Amino acid sequence: MSTFLLVVDLGGLALGLWLLFRTLGSKEPSVLRVLGVLSLMSAVLCIWAMIAAALIYDDNFATLRAVCHVLFCVLAPLYVLRGLQQFHARAWKFTAFGTLLVVLGLGMDLCYLYATRIEPYRLQLRRYDVSFEKLNGIPEPIKILILADLQTDKIGSFEAEVFRKMDEEKADLILFPGDFLQCQESDYAEQQAKLVALFQKLEHRPKYGMFAVDGDADLSSRSLEGTKVRTLVNETVPLASQSQLQIIGIDLLSSTSPDGGMGGMDEEVLREVHGFSGLSIVMGHRPDFVEDLMPPGISFPVLCVAGHTHGGQVSLPFYGPPITVSRLPREIAAGGLHAIGLARLVISRGIGMVRGYAPRIRFLVPPELVVLTLRGTDSD
Repeated sequence: MSTFLLVVDLGGLALGLWLLFRTLGSKEPSVLRVLGVLSLMSAVLCIWAMIAAALIYDDNFATLRAVCHVLFCVLAPLYVLRGLQQFHARAWKFTAFGTLLVVLGLGMDLCYLYATRIEPYRLQLRRYDVSFEKLNGIPEPIKILILADLQTDKIGSFEAEVFRKMDEEKADLILFPGDFLQCQESDYAEQQAKLVALFQKLEHRPKYGMFAVDGDADLSSRSLEGTKVRTLVNETVPLASQSQLQIIGIDLLSSTSPDGGMGGMDEEVLREVHGFSGLSIVMGHRPDFVEDLMPPGISFPVLCVAGHTHGGQVSLPFYGPPITVSRLPREIAAGGLHAIGLARLVISRGIGMVRGYAPRIRFLVPPELVVLTLRGTDSD
């Protein structure tokens, strides 16, 4: 795709320069005329990139990536150029409008640089404390670590740092809500071996184990082959020495549940959840399964764990993520800990990014490890 993006950048710059100089010339037109030309140019270039990506790749992520390149690699430099041209028309005297164009263009490129080179590696630990009456009497709180959506095509130093931080937490239970590798099949064996090596370097062994479910990008059972992580597919596991607690991992289709209602969830899983006297931890890749587990008007104590949304990967100030790829309300799908009646839903914003043709950016959504302290309501 790099060749295609280069063509998008160079072709967009050529077309943009032609539009600027053809319609505005080298003199100083009115501000309204400049705004009109810039708006028209922006629309033309974005539409051109969308059509080109759709014709060549027929992939929404490819279209989105092409538009990102037009915004940050084509339009931003053109805004700066037009602002400098505004200064030149006034014998290099600064004007408010010219300064605005330069600042806008440079600001866009700085945001893009931050979103591609800084934010994706700004790992955070996000901690939550959750109490359930059903856990009253447990001898001590249970520390759960959630690592969602490692989703990388190349295991490197950042992924090693993630595993080092995970090991330092010395959690009692580690959960992986899917998506470890998203790479070409030709690279898979090498990257899978590197992933297994990261697991083998872990010094702390969680006393309640490590569990995973399948994601969209890969099968956890395949990616985790050779590790001590157990992949659950509509399975229930009582946690050793904790008769009040069980972990249930659901398959990808059940977590997606495209039909709504309760039809997406495996009936046996539903019976396991509703028939258990203690607390169930239900883990699925996509958070949408909460709608099927608890239809409107139904609520009971359960801890639901999911990933998938990446927090939207991009969050806009005062608005939040424009896209979450989830049916849940945007403010919930954006990630975090949410109370849904008596239940609690934890959606991790994940570690990695969507690969393939998608834009590899994170903006105001840093990667995170979630650390959840689970206790009874009678705990000090």
